[in-house]
Amino acid sequence: MGNKQTKKIQSVSQIFPHNVVDQNQKFKCYLIVKDHHYSVVFDLKGESTPEYVIGIESHVVLYKRTSEKPTVNLKSVRNQLKRESLKIFNLGLFQPSIILEQREQDLTALEFFHWAMVRFGSEYIGDESGEWSRKFNCQTYAEFLVNDMRLKWPKEVEISTEPFKCGHD
Repeated sequence: MGNKQTKKIQSVSQIFPHNVVDQNQKFKCYLIVKDHHYSVVFDLKGESTPEYVIGIESHVVLYKRTSEKPTVNLKSVRNQLKRESLKIFNLGLFQPSIILEQREQDLTALEFFHWAMVRFGSEYIGDESGEWSRKFNCQTYAEFLVNDMRLKWPKEVEISTEPFKCGHD
């Protein structure tokens, strides 16, 4: 039984490569738009290629249980997205020191996930209910992340004032 658990942990640690794949792609950030759904991809290890954007995709989705009001939920997962099927905007390089709070160390996926959860809960949602609305949706969260990483929102992507109906989970 102990060996099975160890193998499972080892396979999780191999989700990301141990070494940087392409130094020129490392820490690139992308805004992804597909069918009015917005997400941000952070390429931690320089894995993106001309065909795929690869990294941690962070976005919010609408989650509704039958008896509850829909709520905004964070999803941050490693993903590989085919460039030809999406609108992709290269936002430039993000600074890992923003996430690491100036500590001198390498940024790991686990630290990124922790940062994303804290920022989502304490800053994006804060004391609000987190219900899907004009204020809380996939686009406003993507904009929040882009601003939080001190990057610039693409001029050609308009910020909508209408609540989004996408992102159901």
